[in-house]
Amino acid sequence: MSDFLKPRKGISGSSGYLSPQIDVSVRLNANEAPDGPSKGFTAEHELNLNRYPDRSAGKLREEIAKKYGIFANQVFAANGSNEVLQNFLLTYGGSERSLMVFKPTYVMHSKIAAITGTPVIEGERELDFSLNVESTCEKIIEYKPSLIFLCSPNNPTGLPEPKELPERILEILETYKGILLIDEAYGEFADTSFLSLLSEDHPLVISRTFSKAMGLAGLRLGYLLGPSWCIDEVGKVSLPYHLGTITQELGLEALKDSVSLEKRVTDIIKERDRISESLRKFSLEVWPSETNFILFKAKNQDARQIWEELISRSILIRDFSMVDGLEGCLRVTVGKRSENDLFIEALGEILK
Repeated sequence: MSDFLKPRKGISGSSGYLSPQIDVSVRLNANEAPDGPSKGFTAEHELNLNRYPDRSAGKLREEIAKKYGIFANQVFAANGSNEVLQNFLLTYGGSERSLMVFKPTYVMHSKIAAITGTPVIEGERELDFSLNVESTCEKIIEYKPSLIFLCSPNNPTGLPEPKELPERILEILETYKGILLIDEAYGEFADTSFLSLLSEDHPLVISRTFSKAMGLAGLRLGYLLGPSWCIDEVGKVSLPYHLGTITQELGLEALKDSVSLEKRVTDIIKERDRISESLRKFSLEVWPSETNFILFKAKNQDARQIWEELISRSILIRDFSMVDGLEGCLRVTVGKRSENDLFIEALGEILK
């Protein structure tokens, strides 16, 4: 391969998304919902798949806007929140600007930044994975990044960002030009959301997804909420007809099913708390969570060995033990009650 053209700088030598897909009986590694939409979930009318989809995804954007009490021109939809983030960085990032993230956090923030040629400035979290408001603001003031990403609740740690932090950052952004993006992929599970801060006067956007609480990870549908001046520019970067007809129609159907959504979220939170309580009975450090997953750490055993032992029992969770700042940590997704019981039982046997 040395005789051929290499990938451009910043891409060559980089790795792909490292989340193993292994054929097991119990998959609790990817933060998917344990159940999908209610039975009979389908598009309500015949789809003309010989025609291109609605290029603007107008109806879908209108219904998402209604959900949050905003306007359709304040919504951008794409194939999963990762594509949303990529379009945003293609629009507002680049080599002459910078993105500030606070690690450990969602790895795709930095990876998509690299793909779009956007330099990343890394801030640090506290030992408990929280963000110190004062030191975070000081770092922003020092570096003046064009873009700032928060993840609330944070993946993979599970904690929401401090309530006062986004307002403080927006105050700082009154002194120079920049945009704050808050990734709320797990927002439905949390007690705190920053949706109320959205305004035409604020350089703030919030990304959300149909993949987690709505149980549609296989559909690949995410969206960005924000001021119309920002959403309009992000939309210009998207490819024509980027969001397929099936995705748009099933997204519309999912938005009608608020009862199932509320029940799913309630059930997941109940199971999450039950699993957390069970894990604390073992010799584990367990972090509080406002998501559909739990981060934990064995005090006396090797995390990689635990992960492999679980796989040998056909149970897959996520191994973060080799990630900077997450040494020794594992993450389990809340599954069905029967799956969670199998995980708890197997982990107890391994930890004996």
